[in-house]
Amino acid sequence: MVLRFNVGGKVLDRADLIRKKKWPWRLDVLPFAVLYAIWMVTIVPSIDIVDALIVLGGLVSIHVLTLLFTAWSIDFKCFVQYSKLRRRSFLVLKKLCHCIFVNKLFFWGREK
Repeated sequence: MVLRFNVGGKVLDRADLIRKKKWPWRLDVLPFAVLYAIWMVTIVPSIDIVDALIVLGGLVSIHVLTLLFTAWSIDFKCFVQYSKLRRRSFLVLKKLCHCIFVNKLFFWGREK
């Protein structure tokens, strides 16, 4: 159950409450750390260094594209760096208002 609010406005149809993931668990950090470790352990010893650097260049380019997409798209940034709130225990009104104003808790909305 995702905390979703139907706004019904001209620009925003509904909004989901989200919170920031801790940096090791974000999807622009953890999968690439695993891929770099796999590259180091399996690819580098098995093929010559030029081919291993070509594979590394592919991994780095995918990582850079992921970082650029997080800068270009709000939906992709919310998918990668935030998680949706699923419990109402997070919704203490005082904390909610405070977090909205200091940018620790965001609304992720769907446009009409």
